[in-house]
Amino acid sequence: MQYEQPDKPADLTPVPDWTRPPVPEYRQNRFGLRTVFIPLVFILLHLVVASIVATLYLIVLLFLATTTGNQDIINAFADPTKITQIMSQHYPIITVLYSLFLIPLYSLYLF
Repeated sequence: MQYEQPDKPADLTPVPDWTRPPVPEYRQNRFGLRTVFIPLVFILLHLVVASIVATLYLIVLLFLATTTGNQDIINAFADPTKITQIMSQHYPIITVLYSLFLIPLYSLYLF
């Protein structure tokens, strides 16, 4: 069985315009100030809330250390390097805590 090609026109005529899909027309919007302002507000809100939660977490950690008598944590607050180490060890917990506040807030904005 042999494949037969359909008849081709002898001259290769260009395709008429009516067979092409129409080019979509996009509205030319101005660049709005909200395009930049709203994401910057959310970035600043994210940083502020993360800092507040980290500070509150350290205050609660210090309070728990003084009530339980944990001298290692109390002594660590005298050294900035140890405070940074404590923050890096507890970063996943701090992230979850401030996400519990920010995710509903972001969801309210989106809906």
